[in-house]
Amino acid sequence: MIELGWIQNPSQAQIMQAIDACPALKSVKIVCCLQDDRLEGLTRAICKKSGLQHLSINDCTLSQRSCLALKSLLGGDCAMKSLDFSSTRVVDTRSVANVTDFAVNHTVRCLKLEHNEGSFLSPCLSSIGNVRLKALAKLEMSYIEGMSSISVLAAIKQMPMLESVLFRSFHFDNSWKEVFKYILKSLRLNELRMQWPNQNAEESLLCYLSTCLMGNTSLKLLGFCGNDSPDVTDTGWRSFFQAVQTMIGLERLDLHGVNISDSTIIVVSKCLSTVRTLEHLTIHFSSFHTSQSWNMLTNVLSSHSGIRSLNLYGTATVERTGIAHIENARLRRLHLKVTDAIQVEAIVAYLQSPNCPLEELHLKYDDGREQEPAGNPVTNSIIRALLRNSTLKNLELNYGSVHTSSIAQKWSLFYDLLCNASSVEATYHSNHTLQSLTLRNMYEISPPNIHVCSMLFLNQNDNKNAVARQKIMQNHSVEDLDFVQSSIP
Repeated sequence: MIELGWIQNPSQAQIMQAIDACPALKSVKIVCCLQDDRLEGLTRAICKKSGLQHLSINDCTLSQRSCLALKSLLGGDCAMKSLDFSSTRVVDTRSVANVTDFAVNHTVRCLKLEHNEGSFLSPCLSSIGNVRLKALAKLEMSYIEGMSSISVLAAIKQMPMLESVLFRSFHFDNSWKEVFKYILKSLRLNELRMQWPNQNAEESLLCYLSTCLMGNTSLKLLGFCGNDSPDVTDTGWRSFFQAVQTMIGLERLDLHGVNISDSTIIVVSKCLSTVRTLEHLTIHFSSFHTSQSWNMLTNVLSSHSGIRSLNLYGTATVERTGIAHIENARLRRLHLKVTDAIQVEAIVAYLQSPNCPLEELHLKYDDGREQEPAGNPVTNSIIRALLRNSTLKNLELNYGSVHTSSIAQKWSLFYDLLCNASSVEATYHSNHTLQSLTLRNMYEISPPNIHVCSMLFLNQNDNKNAVARQKIMQNHSVEDLDFVQSSIP
C-alpha cells in the first residue's frame, strides 16, 4: 500500500517516482490533494497499475479533468475491489457521473461515501440509481442535508448483491420505512450498522425496524448507535431486543449509546441468553442505575458459552460482583472500564488465574486524577498479573485523565516485565507472551518505547524457549550463558 498526503508538497516527479517504485501496487490512499494538476497526474499514473485493487481519495477536490482521469481508471481493464471517496468534493457537479460511472467494471465490491458534501453525494446517488452495480457487496455512507430516502432506496435497488450497509448520522423519519423493509426483506444482508443521531427520530420507526428484523436469519453483524436517544422509551428498546432475540444467526451485536432503564435489562438478559450463536458483544449503555442490573447482565454473560469477545469500555463502571461473573466466562477479548483499586485487583486475580483464556485486554482506569498515585499501583498491579499470565497477547491501558508525560514514564516498567535483566534466571522467567502494548490517556496515545517494542517483537515467536534464549544472549555476558545451556532446551 502507498499513502500520499500533501503536507510537504512533493513535486510531480516525486509523485511519479513513488508510484513507479511499487511495481506490485495494490492499494493507494490520496489525502488532502488540493492541487488539481497533481491529482490528475497521479490518477493517470495509477491507471498504468493494472493490479490496483483499493483506491481511497479523501478530503480532495475533484475537477472535471480529475473526474475524467478517474473514469478512465474505473472504466478500464482493472480489478478494482474497493473505492473510498469520503470527504471528497467536486468543482462541477456534472463531473460526478464520471466518477461513479464504473458500471462496466463489475469487480467493485465496496463503496464508501462518508462526510461528503451534497454537491458530490446527491449526484452520485442519482448516477448509481441509473446503473446496475452487479458486484457491489458493501456500501458505507453518511447523511448530508437534503438527502431523501427515495434516492437512497433507488440506488440500493441497483445493488442486488449487497451484503453490508452502514448508515452514519442519518436523520431517519417514517419515510425510511421502505428502505428498512427492502434491505432486510429483499436482500440477504450479512451486516447492518446504523446511527440514530437525531432526537426527532420517532419511536414508531424503531419499532418498525424491529419488526423488519424479527426472525432474520442472514444478519451476522448488527450495529446500533442510539446516541442516548432520549425520545426512545423502554417500549422502543424492548421491541428492538425482542427482535434481536429471534435472530438465530447473529454472531456480533454492537450497541452504543443506548439509554435504557433497569427494567429493560431483563429483556436484554433474556435476549442474550437466547441468541446462542453470539460470539462478539459490545454494550455501551449510557447508564446503569443499580448493581443488581449489572449482576443480572454479567451473570447471563458468564453462562453464555459462545461469547468470546466482550466490550463494556464505554459503559458505566462495572461493579466488583459483575467482574466476578465475567471471570466465569470463556472470553478471549475484554474491553472494560474501572475506577478504583479494588476493581483493578479483581482484574489482576482474573489474569493470574491458571484458567484465564484472555488474549486481548483493553482496560480503562480513570479515577479523575491527573497523576497515578506514588508507586504506580495500578500499573504495577497489572505487571504483577502478567508475570504469571501465559495467554494475554494484546494489552491497551487507558489512564483516563492522567497527563501524557506521566504515562511516558511507565514504559520502562513494562520493559522490566518483558526482559528483567537483573539476572539470567529473572530474564528467563520474564513475560514472553505479550506481543502488543498501547499506553494512552483519553486524548492521545503515548509514543511507544523502542526497547519495549523490540521485546514485543521477539515475543511473536511461538517458540518461547527460543525467545527466552534470545533475551538472555542480548542482556548477559558469556559467563552467564551456562544457565542457558543447562536449563533451556
